[in-house]
Amino acid sequence: MKVFEIVSAKEVLEKLSQNKSLPTRTAYKVYLMLDKAQATLQFYETKRMEIFREFGVEKDGQIEIPPEKIPEASSKMDEVLGLDIEDTIEKVDISLDVDLGISPSEIQQLIPFINFTD
Repeated sequence: MKVFEIVSAKEVLEKLSQNKSLPTRTAYKVYLMLDKAQATLQFYETKRMEIFREFGVEKDGQIEIPPEKIPEASSKMDEVLGLDIEDTIEKVDISLDVDLGISPSEIQQLIPFINFTD
């Protein structure tokens, strides 16, 4: 699994964590999965801020990356997003009968984390 997969699924994973229709055992497994994912999200956010500080210029309390530095900053971000995660995040089995209240695109984002079962 890559950092990118966790970062891109962050919102739908948070939405999943708020779902009260999950059976308790499944909810606990989702909690464990999210706990492992949180470490990667913290790592990503730290690296992202380092890149903004390295290439950006502070302006009105915001850090902006000048247009001429965007390609190099993007390259560094791509490197971070492409890293393999060393800690294994085990997929959670969730029945298709459970109403998760999510869209097809959100299901696509969950594929690396969830085994949807009949």
